[in-house]
Amino acid sequence: MRIFNERGWVMGAAIVTDRIAPNTLLQDHGARCDPIEPGVSDRGGVFWNEELGIAQKCTGCQHLVDEGELPHCVDHCPTGALTFGNEADMDLTNCVAAEEGGVLWYKNLPGLFIAGEVWDPAPNEIIENAKVVLRDDKGFQVAETLTDGFGDFWFRKLEAGDYEVVIKADGFETVKRAVHLDKSLNIGDFPMQPKAEEEEGEEVEA
Repeated sequence: MRIFNERGWVMGAAIVTDRIAPNTLLQDHGARCDPIEPGVSDRGGVFWNEELGIAQKCTGCQHLVDEGELPHCVDHCPTGALTFGNEADMDLTNCVAAEEGGVLWYKNLPGLFIAGEVWDPAPNEIIENAKVVLRDDKGFQVAETLTDGFGDFWFRKLEAGDYEVVIKADGFETVKRAVHLDKSLNIGDFPMQPKAEEEEGEEVEA
């Protein structure tokens, strides 16, 4: 995310949350100036581009790396989410390269999600605690969850591929829907129909 005004710009990570109003951005501080040589270089990775007449970021704190120190963003990351070092010495489990042949890796990316809502169209009400099962294209169960107090369900951290969503609720017919997942999807409403009454003496497959 690029944040800018007439004085310059900085880059920052964006976190989407319901706590912030739509079309609003909150950043508790800007780039902190921490000069090594005033007007020349900056320990915080922000420097003044004389040719363009703007403040720019980031240089990768090469001046610190050359001295065997950590880049400023890594050294001061409040959550410890950033790491820096030799690729051969790092645990790259669950990591994805930002670009082929590059040196930037993303760890534990959130993956894709499938979401939806289960409801009863007769009284026009949601159905809570419906059992929702996710199966892969071979029919194996991938995950299972229950609808929440809003009738919603979520399956997170999924890989792209073909899935089947199966929904069961007491007193209702089972609902199935095939889903091709190549991007995160809210697959919408799942209306449930009342289960047909069984006739006396009729054998029903378990």
